[in-house]
Amino acid sequence: PCALGLTAYKLGSDDDQTAYYLAYVEKEKCQVTVFQLDESRESAKQPRFKRGFAQFAVSSFQGPTDVAFHAPSTSLPVVDVTHVLQIALESDDAADEPVVVASRFSKAYGIAVNRNGSFLVTDVAAHKALEFAAPPDGGGEAALVRTWGCGSRGNSDGGFRTAAFDEPVGVAADGE
Repeated sequence: PCALGLTAYKLGSDDDQTAYYLAYVEKEKCQVTVFQLDESRESAKQPRFKRGFAQFAVSSFQGPTDVAFHAPSTSLPVVDVTHVLQIALESDDAADEPVVVASRFSKAYGIAVNRNGSFLVTDVAAHKALEFAAPPDGGGEAALVRTWGCGSRGNSDGGFRTAAFDEPVGVAADGE
């Protein structure tokens, strides 16, 4: 299987309460798999992850392509063609469907999340990158903060609205 959107995450700052997670997208299976570090293995040279800690083959997935942890919470934003879905990893109900937190894309592909919960998404068909505020606590879609790219295919530097991209796929956050 082809894995897309690999991400790793450390949850907690106290050594006794720290957990490590690894998540990836399997586009062909339309699923996201999350692993948790198996702390019963004492070897730091060969860490092992528990298989199948959580697996999401959600009916609303059309073709997930990327995933990122939403620090410091345990929610997992997943890019899925025309929208971004947020999965609650610590849900009381395993059947909970993900919540749509952004849906303004022609063909969304990559995602990165800042420490404050805002997130960046690339739109390969619109030749843009978009930044959204952190999703609201009560649910609903996140507000669009800014857009990079003029919307036409190209390869030129410029300001937010004048730069041209050619199907941008990856994006990274600086942690701010």
